[in-house]
Amino acid sequence: MTPPDADDKLTADELAGMARALAPGSSGSRQQARWFDAEALAAQLAAAVPGYDAVAPLGHGGMGAVFKARRIADGRAVAIKVLLPGLSADEGFRERFRREAAAMIELDHPNIVSVFESGEAGDLCFLVMEYVGGAPLRDRLAGGPLPAGEAHRIAADLCAALQSAHDRGVLHRDIKPGNILLAEDGTVKLADFGLAKLVGARAEADRDYTLTLTDAALGTPAYMAPEQLRGAASIDQRADLYSLGAVLYEMLAGAPPVGDFEPPSTLAAADPEARRLDAAVLRALRNRPSDRFASASAMAAELARAAHASQPGRRRAWQIAALAAPALGATAWEPPHLPVRPHR
Repeated sequence: MTPPDADDKLTADELAGMARALAPGSSGSRQQARWFDAEALAAQLAAAVPGYDAVAPLGHGGMGAVFKARRIADGRAVAIKVLLPGLSADEGFRERFRREAAAMIELDHPNIVSVFESGEAGDLCFLVMEYVGGAPLRDRLAGGPLPAGEAHRIAADLCAALQSAHDRGVLHRDIKPGNILLAEDGTVKLADFGLAKLVGARAEADRDYTLTLTDAALGTPAYMAPEQLRGAASIDQRADLYSLGAVLYEMLAGAPPVGDFEPPSTLAAADPEARRLDAAVLRALRNRPSDRFASASAMAAELARAAHASQPGRRRAWQIAALAAPALGATAWEPPHLPVRPHR
């Protein structure tokens, strides 16, 4: 079987390019790794950023490094993300950083990692963020697909986070399991809003600079909407919803949807209950943006209807969600979509 809109699917060359971008040991990964010196960066950060101590590295990736620190004023644990040092050499980037950081600070939602402040110190641009104990969804998925109920709960929380951000004109652009944090108390937190746009603009201005960035900085191909992969001049919230659909697919099936893919419930390892979510997942993964959900709250409402449609005792819950969807910015109610099974 092929995914919906097979006539508009990615070509073999595009899929091969995705595989090369994700391959370990790529030139981008090697060059990016050379800049990271945990001890040196921690010392530089401690000296340059007043008001914090006990700076210790947590890890690094395509956009920069993350450190855990203590805010001296109240003893609160925070995370400090330092962006790639080479980025700040460009004054245009610094201006975009200030603008995007201000937008990130304005985001206020229980399912979004809070950004408390931003700053520049020497050749470093940094963000001080909420520290979230626990682990990324990526680690949880290392053990295989999730039960359908848990996958739906996580997706519903992510829909709420995205709707809040989209209402403020902020796109994420790099939704993937590594940017979704599962706190120790079970709270779902979406991290790194706007950073892919910020770093991507720098790469577009200097094509050679893209060699220093890993897939994490420019978006991760396996979760990116087709229009993102093709470098569309502009994208909207529906690109984020495609990425969320890809994450939900992986939560249900155990692997992201690349190339020709079956509905998640048809994979051997999937929870049989996942079949109720197939139609919503496939709709989120439509190649044409106009065929996807118009908003995150519309996607949440359909997931709720699908999850509870076969449970008469809980029918009232999804009816309420359907009635509330327009007030939350969703499109008008429509009947649940059945799984799409296009011909080869």
